[in-house]
Amino acid sequence: MARREERRAEMERWFALRVREGLTLRQLSRRSGIPFGTLTSWSRKLEEDGDHAPAFVELRVAEDPAGSPEAVTIRFAAGHEMHLQGPIDAEVLARLAGLLVARC
Repeated sequence: MARREERRAEMERWFALRVREGLTLRQLSRRSGIPFGTLTSWSRKLEEDGDHAPAFVELRVAEDPAGSPEAVTIRFAAGHEMHLQGPIDAEVLARLAGLLVARC
């Protein structure tokens, strides 16, 4: 049992590093020496247990001269980015941000 807890703690440390540095699972695999498949499995396990790293690491909003949102970039922990071009309704953007934060 202690070995399993040690392994889980090790994985949590690696996933915390992944979030801090915005690494993809492949980058984390190269850096840690842990096989990609093992990291994928642990990613799912930690997510199911509610201990997973945040789904996203950055939300950037570009505003037009009047201060209204006109472009949004969401960078996910897996390294992918989503770009939304506006104009974007501020209420919709606030709901999206709330959903992303709740997911973390």
